Amino acid sequence: MGHMNKLLGIAVLIILIGGGFWYMQSNKQSNKFVNTADMWGKYPYECDEHVTFTMTPASDMSSIQVAPSNNGTYPPASTLMKKESASGVRYEGNGIVFAGRGETVTLGEGDSAINCSPIPQEWGSFNFGD
Repeated sequence: MGHMNKLLGIAVLIILIGGGFWYMQSNKQSNKFVNTADMWGKYPYECDEHVTFTMTPASDMSSIQVAPSNNGTYPPASTLMKKESASGVRYEGNGIVFAGRGETVTLGEGDSAINCSPIPQEWGSFNFGD
């Protein structure tokens, strides 16, 4: 019986090592790209000049995705990465600057910027803090 227990122990060890390797590989792959499964839902905004878009934050807040809504063209669908900011939260990418403070945000490109407010939803609005 001791020989069977030893074989069973080796088999379990091989399965555990294989599972650990698979887990590490799958985590490495998902960290290369923004995985939409790690996002916290879409939050709609309405801005000056009748601009509407959605913002989708990553679960770790390291990036957000913005995309135009209502067949709009601005802002272009983009993933913006979090940058250091003296006040509020700032994300940049594809020439777009997204700055959030509380529930309001500013969306800018170059020297121009527009102010945006959340469109009320039943689940609430996203708050970037003070």
